Amino acid sequence: MFVETAADEQFNKEFRSLAYWNPGIPYFYIAWNQATPFFKDRCVRLAMTHIVNRDAIVKHLLKGNAKVITGPFYINSPQNDPNIEPWPYDLERARQLLDQAGWRDTNGDGIRDKDGIPFRFHYSIVSGSVLYERLAKLLKDDAAKAGIEVIVDPVEWSVFIERQNNRQFEAATAGWGGAVMEDPYQIWHSSQIAGRGSNLVGFSNPEADAIMEEARRTLDEEKRIKLYRRFLRILHEEQPYTFLFTRPTFRFLDRRFENVKIHKLGLNELEWYVPKEKQRYK
Repeated sequence: MFVETAADEQFNKEFRSLAYWNPGIPYFYIAWNQATPFFKDRCVRLAMTHIVNRDAIVKHLLKGNAKVITGPFYINSPQNDPNIEPWPYDLERARQLLDQAGWRDTNGDGIRDKDGIPFRFHYSIVSGSVLYERLAKLLKDDAAKAGIEVIVDPVEWSVFIERQNNRQFEAATAGWGGAVMEDPYQIWHSSQIAGRGSNLVGFSNPEADAIMEEARRTLDEEKRIKLYRRFLRILHEEQPYTFLFTRPTFRFLDRRFENVKIHKLGLNELEWYVPKEKQRYK
């Protein structure tokens, strides 16, 4: 919608089309519930990431208006490590990892299995989202090439959230909002697994826990950033989520407004004004 509208010549005579990064933008992910027999193994989670064609999602579904990400931190935050390369789309590597984890097609039906359990899982999305529906189709098609059956399970938002909170899901796509500097404790510390905590996938890593605890006590910013970048590396290796993409904020703005500047934190509406001769309302 934004791309098509921004390219409209007549529209652009009256409006500016703005796309800019700001800390509040969400990142999107696929969560792999580690309490299920499918995703408790790191090799399987990594295989699933190799199955997801994130470059195609950005190019075709988002028309290039997004960036593939490797973790939960705002892309322009010092916590983020630009040296971490996203895992590539690689179906052959995914097949190797699944074999390594013991998921093989033992009965020739085209679906991998292990301990008598076929690799057939439900993928929860919020109903009514065209983007999520298209993303689910891509995942389903590519997973099938690796011997995995994905059952797409679209549900209304309130039902989706309740299932997430109660861990009644196998895999799911959603997004988390952000900030300039994040404290990842709420989502990633193992203490947040119990009850209705935000560690929805059951991620538990003693080193990651220790890093998050130490970072909370560390006043030296440089040392704290190094800790968070080590934490980010652990998430990258463990793949509790497949981190999909983040995208800019989009705005259409009447050209009557002047002094519109895009800052590192986004827009500041208090800077704007409409020259007297262009004012329509008194």
